[in-house]
Amino acid sequence: MKRLGMFALLFVAGCVELNGRPRGARDSGPAMLRVVTVPENARVLIDDEVVVDGRAIAIQPVELHAGRHLVTVEADGYYPHDLALDLPSGETTANVRLRPLPP
Repeated sequence: MKRLGMFALLFVAGCVELNGRPRGARDSGPAMLRVVTVPENARVLIDDEVVVDGRAIAIQPVELHAGRHLVTVEADGYYPHDLALDLPSGETTANVRLRPLPP
């Protein structure tokens, strides 16, 4: 898969890798977002609504309308991670590794 710079904003330092369709690929239809999180039990919010935990959205992507979405990944004991994504139609995978809070 190709690494794409599809996110416009990135808040709170962390590690994100976004994979999906090459720029210019145009299909009609919904966007499918898969998020693979570390830790696996992180909560994933899309547009300020809790969608699922990291284990579920890693297995089954969430269907959204193509376009801009705010995705927040959070877990107890870790810094939260926010990204603004411009999702094309088709499937996109975001890999997010949260940074632990200091002891």
